[in-house]
Amino acid sequence: MKERYREVDKPYFKDLMTTRSVFLALITTLLVGVSACKKDPSPAPPEATADVIIVNKGVSPSGIGTLSIYKPLTGEVEHNVFQKVNAYNTRAVAQSVLVDGDITFLVVSGEGIVYILNTADMKVIAKIDGMISPRYVIKADENKYYISDWGIGGVHVLNLSARKLVREIETGAGPENMLIYKDRLFVVNSGGTVDGLLQTDSTVTVIQTETDTIMDTIIVGENPNSLQLDKNNKLWVLSPGSTKFPVENSTFGDLRIIDPDSLEPLDTLTFADNLLKPRYLKIDKDGELLYFLSDQGAADIYVHSVGDTSLPVMPFITGNFNCLEYDGEEERLYAGDQRGETQPGQVQVFSLDGEEMDKFEVGYVPINFGFKR
Repeated sequence: MKERYREVDKPYFKDLMTTRSVFLALITTLLVGVSACKKDPSPAPPEATADVIIVNKGVSPSGIGTLSIYKPLTGEVEHNVFQKVNAYNTRAVAQSVLVDGDITFLVVSGEGIVYILNTADMKVIAKIDGMISPRYVIKADENKYYISDWGIGGVHVLNLSARKLVREIETGAGPENMLIYKDRLFVVNSGGTVDGLLQTDSTVTVIQTETDTIMDTIIVGENPNSLQLDKNNKLWVLSPGSTKFPVENSTFGDLRIIDPDSLEPLDTLTFADNLLKPRYLKIDKDGELLYFLSDQGAADIYVHSVGDTSLPVMPFITGNFNCLEYDGEEERLYAGDQRGETQPGQVQVFSLDGEEMDKFEVGYVPINFGFKR
């Protein structure tokens, strides 16, 4: 019986082993096939090395501005940096920062001051005053900078070596963000506030930077606040429109596309919701994706490809953000949440996939960012 059992069942076990081998081979093939069909994961964003300067405006209308510094490598945040280093405060309404190598410009709008700081330690090197309500600084060349100023409805020309304002150029109401293309300075005139009264403007002023003369004035949407240049050398201007009462009568915001060489308008993309008041237009390092906030207050982040012919209707990242910055070198988004001015603000860091990478507390009302490299 034992021998018969072996003779009868030996082929059975052989067939069983053969079938198992075929089955395992089939499973392996399927797994390899599925693996091959999977989309390669997005590369991880590079490890951030630059310290991030966060400008905190202070509580309106006259709260003291502060600087926070975030160190991405360790996650540490240092608060009240300006006050600690300089033994006095920035005074009211810090507005923006421009990091330019070894020096950094800090704009304090409420006091009409631009501080020039040592980037390494944030110590004051010089103080430029004589302005009314400065907003942003942009570099034209090694010795020449422009400063937008709501109070004069124009821009100041700063001679860095003399540390002196040498000229004023009238633009329009509420000159805000600026962009330099070739020998041209583009200034968006946002309407702004003068003597407590809201103004309205719908223009971009073009200034010839060699002569500091006005070349042209381009008509865009109401109250333009930001602008960017894309990979095709096309200028994008973001306008939120204006808020009316009742709010149903508010005007629609839009994105205008302009040829910066001919200064001719190319296209207009209008937002479907007239209560959407977008701002903080940013662009990625490839000049392909535009990021912006959806509103003036607690806003979401939207993304728009420069090749799309219609504007996005769904947010990329939901939140309660009041300011936004894009770090092109390390490919991260920084978004500030002022949290209603009743407590210190908060900053969230996102990858370009929209994933939160970090979150930390800063001063009251974060409003602008700079990167120390």
